[in-house]
Formats: sequence, structure tokens, C-alpha cells
Amino acid sequence: PPLLPRAGASLDPMLTRTTSGAVPVQPRAADGDLGTYGYLFLGDYVDRGPHSLEVVCLLLALKLRYPNDIHLLRGNHESSETNGTHGLLRECCLRMEEHHAGLRVWKRLNALFDWLPLAALVEKRVLCLHGGLGCSVRSVADLRAIKRPIRLDPYLCTMVGA
Repeated sequence: PPLLPRAGASLDPMLTRTTSGAVPVQPRAADGDLGTYGYLFLGDYVDRGPHSLEVVCLLLALKLRYPNDIHLLRGNHESSETNGTHGLLRECCLRMEEHHAGLRVWKRLNALFDWLPLAALVEKRVLCLHGGLGCSVRSVADLRAIKRPIRLDPYLCTMVGA
């Protein structure tokens, strides 16, 4: 189901912030309700079955096509430490039919994951994350202070792992 009425989005250094206020318009048949509603995905796009590459490629294509409507957060499986042992690396190598090519695709996907935000602030009042807040995160300003690209360490893993 649609999550957010569409009115665009703005990015800050750490959070994906989505605001609404526009009156929804009738969706175009070819696009479904994209362009009318925004969607926030909370992470773990990979390692959930044999089609991780298709899932992440579809989400990235949708983000490129609808940059103000599709919002992707980082989950704990969007890290090389996790997806290297839980299936994405193996899937990349099998699909590319050459270990070296698959390893290159896997490394590039993980480099992209390092740029995904850890949290989203919806309507300036609803904080969304894949996992929970870390012990030392006490405010939205603490989240904004985390610089990207983000290499997940044990402190940050509490925010993306549940």
C-alpha cells in the first residue's frame, strides 16, 4: 500500500526526509501510483532468496526513474560483512559466470550501500530505521552527524540490525 502522499523529497547529510502536502493526482496507468505516492523501503534488499540481484536492481532503477518518490534505507544486509556470507556474494559470482566479474559487481553494490542513509524522518515527526537506535544516538542531530560513506562498525550495527 502507498506510504506517503507525494510532494517531493529533500536529502540532508544523514537522513532522507520526506515531506508531503500536495494533493494526490490521478496516477498514470503506465506508472501505477508512482508519482502520486512516495515509498520508503527499510533495508535488507539482499540475502532474502535467490533473486537478490533482481530486487536491488529493480529498486535502484525505480530510484533513478522516480528520485523523489522512492527512498531506500540501509539494513544490516547492505554491508559486505553480512551479505558476503549470507548469499549476495555467491549469487553475484554465479550470475556473472566468472568469479572475478561477480566479485567486482558485489564490491560495487557494497560501495553503493555505504552511501545509503540509515534513517528517514517522515513529516518531520516519524523516525524510520531498519533496526533500532544506537546507545549514543540521542537526537536526529546525532544521526545527521554521521558522515557518509558509512562503513558499518558495531556501534552502527545496532541501528541497522534489529
